[in-house]
Parts: sequence; C-alpha cells; structure tokens
Amino acid sequence: MAPTPAAVTQSSASHAPMVSGGTLTVANLRAFEQGCKRYFSTKAIAAPDQVRRIIYNFEDETVSSWIFNIEDELMDLSFLDFMARLRDKWLSNTWFVKYGKILMTPQSDTPFTQWVNTLRNANKILRSKEDLYMDDKCLRHHIRVLLSDDLGVEYGTINGDAPGVLDTIADLDKWIARIGHMDYNLCHYKSSFKSNAGNNNSSSTNANTNTTNNATSSSKQHHNRKFAYKLDLSERALLDANDGCHCCCCLWIGPNHDCKYKTTPLPFGEVPKITEDYVKAERQKRNTQKTSDTKQKLTNAKQKMTTIAAVFDYSSDDASDEASVEANDADLYADEYMLPNHIFWNANLSAPSVSPLR
Repeated sequence: MAPTPAAVTQSSASHAPMVSGGTLTVANLRAFEQGCKRYFSTKAIAAPDQVRRIIYNFEDETVSSWIFNIEDELMDLSFLDFMARLRDKWLSNTWFVKYGKILMTPQSDTPFTQWVNTLRNANKILRSKEDLYMDDKCLRHHIRVLLSDDLGVEYGTINGDAPGVLDTIADLDKWIARIGHMDYNLCHYKSSFKSNAGNNNSSSTNANTNTTNNATSSSKQHHNRKFAYKLDLSERALLDANDGCHCCCCLWIGPNHDCKYKTTPLPFGEVPKITEDYVKAERQKRNTQKTSDTKQKLTNAKQKMTTIAAVFDYSSDDASDEASVEANDADLYADEYMLPNHIFWNANLSAPSVSPLR
C-alpha cells in the first residue's frame, strides 16, 4: 500500500500553515513553503525569527522527533536553508531529477504561457539545489534558448540587433508577457493561414479532379515553408510614412497596388527588415532608377527629332566674292560648317498645301 502524503492546511494568512501526519513530498513541502511566506509577509516577521515561528508545525511523529533532536541547529538557519534541509532529509536522493528534466524541456509545440509557467515552477522547487536553480538573469537566457523555432525567429526579428527592443525589458514578468503575446499572434497567424490553405485546396479539388496529384504536392510545399514575421510598431510606422504595403512590405506602392499576399503569407526568405537604413537605400535606388529613366527618355526623344533647319556662320576671306553677292538677292552659304554653332529644335509646322512650281 502506497504511503499517504501529508496534507498542508492554513486557516488564514495571519496563521502559520500546519502539516499533518504522512509522507513529505515535493508538492506538500512546496505548499508549506508558500504558506509560510504568506504568513511571514502578513505578520511582518523578521528573517531571524521565521524558522522559530513554524518549526513545530509538523504533526508527523517521525518528522517532529527529528526536529526535536536538532532544534537548536535548525533554528539558527534561514528559512530557505531550513526548507533545503527538510528536502534533503525527507525526499529521495533523486527527487530533483524529475524537475531538472522539466527545466531542460524545450517549448516545441506547447503554448508559450503554459510551457514557461511549468518551467518556472520547476525552477522554484529546485531553489535548494544551487547547481540547478537559476536566478532571473540566467532564467531569461534559458527561456530564450529553448523557444520553439518559429517563436525564436519571431523573437529575433522583433528584437533586432543587440541590445534589442526585447532585451531592454528589465522586468522578467513583463518580458515573459511580451513573448506570450508574440506567441499568441503567431499561433493565430498559423491557424488562419492553414484555414485559408485548406479552403484553397478544397476549391481546387472541386474545380478540377484531374489535377489531384499536382494539388497535393503544391499543398505540401505550401505548408512546409517558413512564415513571414509579424511587423512591429516601428516597421508599420515606416511603411505608413512611405506609402508602403503591410502585406508584401513594398514601398511607394501607389493607389492601384494589388497585393497578392493579402490572404497568403509572404515567404520568410522574401521578407526584408524594415529599418531607416532600408528605406534610405530603397529611396536612393528609386531615385537612381528615375534618373536613368529620364535620361533614356531624353535620348529616345532626341533620336526622334527631325532637323528642319541649320544655321551656319558665313566666313569668307575673299572680299571680291563678298562684294559681288547682294544680300537681298541671294542666300548666303557658309564655305565650311561651324559645328559649335549648329542649332537643333523641335517645331510643329502648320501651312497651306501648295502645288509645286513648274
């Protein structure tokens, strides 16, 4: 017959918890520790007096006999050290292995909030094991490493370069709450995407049953690709300021932009990180393209020009020729082209049609 675990009772926060007769376990020692801390806080009991106030609250004869034999030694301990002595004495030598394994379990497909609460509870239970317990700083890095692949990518994208946006959140609980919100959005995004993909596959099957094999292979590719990350507030602001699309992340899209990623996610490899430097580079690229297009248009226009007249300088060293030609009776012709003085222009001519002279 399995031994009966001890029960922990506490009538109110102003009274110390009591532990009934029975086997001490990780769970009831944890409940006793929590009840004691509540009691110490309510009654404002100083640290040196804490163990004295609760040391005789164990009703089991075996435990109370052990306490009676070394009570002076135990009373000199801090409360946390007293709880560590209880666990070392009354729990099995391997009691911490189970919780150490929990502490090392990666998130995988478990919802972040559920997973991190389990991990933190295991870490609290291991407080008496200095080689396993982690303070807030170590726990933060530990959680970061064990995040699922998709959430890890999302974290890195939003966080940015070190020290990133998320790294600057000093409070551990606020940091965890922020990641929990990211995980919720990511799960909702995946669920919506799978639903849309299922509808598309269903309609494709009904439309043409002869393409079943192609649709199946296309569906597999569709589901296996990485998801695009969700835009953070700074990225959305940059897109809005530069007439950008929140679906495909294109800038200066104009009023007639028809984005093909409104209902299907943008593949991860095609997603740029929207930063000030990225916008600056895209603007420079856009201006360079505009300049190139303008030059090409001018070149094309010049090639289409029709020369309707040319003006040349008249230069002659022969005074007799110059005197023999009357300016009003004949045209003057240059004896050589003065190329720097050539003038080209575009003109629209409007004149009545006439018959050629005979």
